[in-house]
Amino acid sequence: MDSDSDSPPPAPFDAHFREEVAAVRRYAARAAGDANADDIVSETFAIAWRKWDVAPEGPGARRSWTFKIAHNVVAHHHRSEARRFRLFNRATQINSDRAADHAVAVALDDWAERAVAALPLREREALALVVFADLTPKEAAAVLGCSPSALSSRLSRARQRLAEQHFGQLETEREGAGR
Repeated sequence: MDSDSDSPPPAPFDAHFREEVAAVRRYAARAAGDANADDIVSETFAIAWRKWDVAPEGPGARRSWTFKIAHNVVAHHHRSEARRFRLFNRATQINSDRAADHAVAVALDDWAERAVAALPLREREALALVVFADLTPKEAAAVLGCSPSALSSRLSRARQRLAEQHFGQLETEREGAGR
């Protein structure tokens, strides 16, 4: 939308924003960390505002469209973070894998966050959109540009991997307690 940024948002955008902002923030916090969530939400809705005249009609379609924007903003954030890590590593001549591992270890202190972070990217994205952003599988598939059946497969694999990690953790704890 090429309107003046000082003009008030149209009522449909305002209603859409109010309905989706909390879910987009939950998704952003899970996908890029709580410290980055507000910036991602702001950027997502700024883009949605600018492009509101081409937004699809209907609440389900607009919801998917908004999460597609959020997904792209998160992807841009991750690319920017990766560039920062590479620049830092080049400047300090630290092995990039060790620096990334250290940053992840510091940021992810909870087992569940570590387990989700260990998932392959496509599975992690599917899980984040369906579980954390509360999108339907059909909406999440539209966001990720895949079929609903492909998304269901990604979710199934993610859940299986999480279950295997959980049971492996329980077994390790049980072995440690028995000593």
